[in-house]
Parts: sequence; structure tokens; C-alpha cells
Amino acid sequence: MKKYALCCIAVLLPLASPLSATITKYQSAAIWNQTNTLTCQVPFGGNTQLTDLIVVWTTWQTTSGTPNTITASVTDTQGNGFPSAVGPTVQPTATNPTAAQIFYAKNLQNAAADTVKVTYNSTAASASCVIVEHRCSPRFELGGGERLCPGSGREDINFLGADSWQTCGNQIGKCEIQTSAKA
Repeated sequence: MKKYALCCIAVLLPLASPLSATITKYQSAAIWNQTNTLTCQVPFGGNTQLTDLIVVWTTWQTTSGTPNTITASVTDTQGNGFPSAVGPTVQPTATNPTAAQIFYAKNLQNAAADTVKVTYNSTAASASCVIVEHRCSPRFELGGGERLCPGSGREDINFLGADSWQTCGNQIGKCEIQTSAKA
């Protein structure tokens, strides 16, 4: 009887779990190697969608021999807030000291045209920006349980960067890294 009960639980438990959360790239755009700039401005090709997630990855360099102490902030034409997810990280030993940072805006409230603008506190010798809109369903969480997209389900998806995330679901030890195509 115990073997039968364990077998039934093993078969039925996965069926009782909610559907896995998914995240897909909806659209992206990039501007590469702008020189001597205080901003990096990138428009999306189409309208953003309600409740989606925007991820912004930016890099910047200073001139040779100059420490990279530049900081960045992000705004968009829809008024979304963009907290920093990662960084800034600095490679001070590079010929031209390079820094990078990732920002995100969660749970978009407007379905409209959008332009994302990265502003540097000092002139960057070179700067690049990549913006990616992700559609997530049924639920997407930033590490620590911060909810990024609405919906139901108990899955945990940990944001790892502009093009990768970790899905853990409800199964202990069953995490997998997923990546989307580069912008």
C-alpha cells in the first residue's frame, strides 16, 4: 500500500504544480560606440506592452589613463523608474577604463512608444546602450521575491542580467539558467 501511495504522489504531484513561468523577448534596440557623450538614447521600434519588463544594459569608457568614476542613471519617455540591478562594475586596468551597469523597469503601465535614455554624470569617451523588453507570464520575480510581472503561480525566477534568468519552479534542486538571443 505504501508503494502504491508513493507512486501516486510521485505521478500526481507534478500535475498539481502550477504552470511554469515563462519570459520571452518582445523587442530590443541598441546604440553602440557613441563618442564623447553625456547621454545614450535608444527608441524601441514598436510600442511597449502593459505589465512587461524593460532591461537596460549600458557600458561606458573614459580616456586612457583616466579613472572611470562616471555614474549612470536611466529614464524613459513613459516615466518608468529604473533602479539598478547590477553595477556599476569597473575594469580599471583596461587601456580605456570601462564600466557597465544593468537597470530595469518592472510592470510597465503604458502601452505606447518609448525611448530610453541613459544619462552619465560626466562625459564618456565611448558609450553603448542595449534595451530589451521582456514579456513574462504568469509571474516573474527578482531575486529575493520582488515581483516584476503580475499573475499567479509559485515559481521563482531570479533575474541574472539583460539576457539571462534562473528558473527554479517548485522543485528543490531543479533550477536551470535560460538565455534569450542577444539584442
